[in-house]
Amino acid sequence: MHTSKEVSKNRIHLRTHQGHISIDPDEIIYCKAEGCYTRITTHNCREILVSKPLKTFMKFIPKVGFLRCHYSFLLNISWVKSFDSRNKTVLVKENFLPVSRRNATEVFTILSLSGIPDVHSKTKT
Repeated sequence: MHTSKEVSKNRIHLRTHQGHISIDPDEIIYCKAEGCYTRITTHNCREILVSKPLKTFMKFIPKVGFLRCHYSFLLNISWVKSFDSRNKTVLVKENFLPVSRRNATEVFTILSLSGIPDVHSKTKT
């Protein structure tokens, strides 16, 4: 018996209302919690609605490369362009995602260590 999500050969198998699909985690830009559902946005702007909450969905994706920036958002670090520590947002592709006050220090530290620029950082020339 198959579960609604499982990882095999680096792909995540999802059961949606439209049927079963398989997606590479690297294609995921971010995931958004929508009550008991998770909306997945991919690199080609495709949206996939999965009937599992974000907390459950997180069990099926790689631990490395994904970061919970907010109660409602999980982002793929490789798609982050920059972050704004002053306004507590992250620019992922063309979308600004919120960063919760509770997670801000950890999120911005991880992004900084990953070489992602803070738009408000002061750099010396």
